[in-house]
Amino acid sequence: MRHAKNGGWKLLGFLLMLFLVGCLEEYTPPVTAAQTALLVVDGFINSQGITTIKLSRTASLTTTAAPPPETKATVFIEDAAGQRQTLPETSPGTYASAPLMLDPAKKYRLHLRTAAGPEYASDLQPVLTTPPIDNLYWTADGDGASIYVDAHAAANVPPFYRWDFVETWEFTSAFLTDIEYKNGRIVPRTEDVYRCWATANSTKINVLSTTTLSENTIRRHAITVVPRSSVKLYYKYSILVKQRVQSKEEYDYLTLLKKNTEDIGSIFGPLPVQLTGNMHALANADEPVIGYVGVGAETQKRIFISRGELPREWRPSAGLAEQCTTPDTIDDVRRFNGGNPLPIRRLEAGEPRAGSYLGAGAVCIDCRLSGTNVRPSFWQ
Repeated sequence: MRHAKNGGWKLLGFLLMLFLVGCLEEYTPPVTAAQTALLVVDGFINSQGITTIKLSRTASLTTTAAPPPETKATVFIEDAAGQRQTLPETSPGTYASAPLMLDPAKKYRLHLRTAAGPEYASDLQPVLTTPPIDNLYWTADGDGASIYVDAHAAANVPPFYRWDFVETWEFTSAFLTDIEYKNGRIVPRTEDVYRCWATANSTKINVLSTTTLSENTIRRHAITVVPRSSVKLYYKYSILVKQRVQSKEEYDYLTLLKKNTEDIGSIFGPLPVQLTGNMHALANADEPVIGYVGVGAETQKRIFISRGELPREWRPSAGLAEQCTTPDTIDDVRRFNGGNPLPIRRLEAGEPRAGSYLGAGAVCIDCRLSGTNVRPSFWQ
């Protein structure tokens, strides 16, 4: 009897599993052909610094290409009286202002005109004040270096926050060389291509509301985790965290955007929802525009993590030094023509095949292919 009862529970569990799997169907949103090239506006108006706005177009869900940038647009910041600050295009689809100091008593909006002619604008927004980051710190956890922030603000400051960050880390090529192939000859190399720095921007939406707390205070809010095996920690790592206060409307918009882009995928995840930002097509109120442009100051703080600060048992990856194989021996220097492979050194007398050269793939020798050899001005 007990055996039959247990068998019944097992059968019920099996059927439930089949039901859940059967419910996991691909969601295809009702998108028309006219809605596959919507304008996307990404950025905010920085009241005490450089404003950077990125314009692009949506693409079909079936494409794997990067979103096409919206180039040659006229972009500016304007106040309620129509006074404007222009944002020149600095790279395809990216528009940036000079450093600004906007009047905190005024309201501002983003206004743009595409190369095709249509105009778009955000709603006029007040300038919000962002408190400083009280503490930026890291702890050695099981998964790696966990980065946290503390902050607090007065009760009259909106209790809605957003954080972004920029990571920078030092790394080296797999092989050190002081020669290069140029104009048909092996000559001394004049530029260091062994030590470089790489940079990466945050890609996930990180927002928080303190409305449920007794004070407008943030304690130990997680920013990111650098895995203990990451190449970022092999020499030295730095993170610049940017903090910004938002309106409730912008916070709600970003919360929905986060659900649409990051939280979908499991059988218990939310279905996509339509986003309503504060960007509008001025000549066609029915045209959807994606984006929310807020106005306010941004506060920043930076920390460094050196290899010597890590727990001894951590073993960060050496990166290219682990990935690149043993160098090849190359007898004919003309093989270096074209830039791949690159020469490492000449084999000396007494070595096998003396007079030939050791060489390897360019990515294993020239660190500029994975970063920049210009030392950042903030580097310690």
